[in-house]
Amino acid sequence: MSLLDIQNKAVIRSPRLIIYGGAGIGKTTWASKMQDPIAILTEDGLGTLNLAHFPVCKFWDREPESKDDKNVGVKQRLLTLLKEKHDKKTLIIDSLDWLERIIHDHTCKMNGWKSMESVGFGKSYAEALVHWREFLALTNELRDQKNMVICMICHSDIRPFADPESETYDQYVLKLKKGASAICQENADAIFFLTYKKGTVKTQGKGGEGVKVVQGDRVIYAEQSASFLAKNRYQLPKELPYDWNEIRKMIIANSKDAKADGEEATK
Repeated sequence: MSLLDIQNKAVIRSPRLIIYGGAGIGKTTWASKMQDPIAILTEDGLGTLNLAHFPVCKFWDREPESKDDKNVGVKQRLLTLLKEKHDKKTLIIDSLDWLERIIHDHTCKMNGWKSMESVGFGKSYAEALVHWREFLALTNELRDQKNMVICMICHSDIRPFADPESETYDQYVLKLKKGASAICQENADAIFFLTYKKGTVKTQGKGGEGVKVVQGDRVIYAEQSASFLAKNRYQLPKELPYDWNEIRKMIIANSKDAKADGEEATK
């Protein structure tokens, strides 16, 4: 190790994204527009969407019992993408909160617990983080070795946020347990909150003037606010269009000091 190891230029690597929001708002549809995607499903939420995917996974760690056995674990699907040759450029995990259920079931089975709640002092959820870290490590290997964009989908939840500088308020967050949410947030390069823009219009009725909330177009938020969790490491604006290609162009434009081959990593 020496001062010669110091680097000045940023290198764009494939982004690790989390997009979350309410049910049916279009999270999977947005992710499906990325380049050459393949989805690992933990829930049957594709509907009529045309997207390359493995059969829905119901286990974290399960080897096939025969050549035709399709009931394989999420871990095995990730290892397949790592070991075998393929032309897929994007991995979609749909969804993180259903993956959490799978990880909890696996944790209980491995430890002989009746349920996660049957073990006191949060021991069960701490044990589950072992499998969460393994999951994130495998997705990071896919990013580093296969140059894949990692896009994780999650549902939203509303929870109280205890701000030490103000009163407690409600905030949209990932629908995950606290520990799992924390390590997923730390691992992600960007967390996008997908919602509808809202506005108000004045109304006139028998009771006089009033105000009505109206719903607008979809919008993605990339910066934290009191209302929702969000972040990004790409100097993106707070509001983004519901279009991955436009967001990708912004990431490249904001990383102009990166090497030219870094642009390929964001496709």
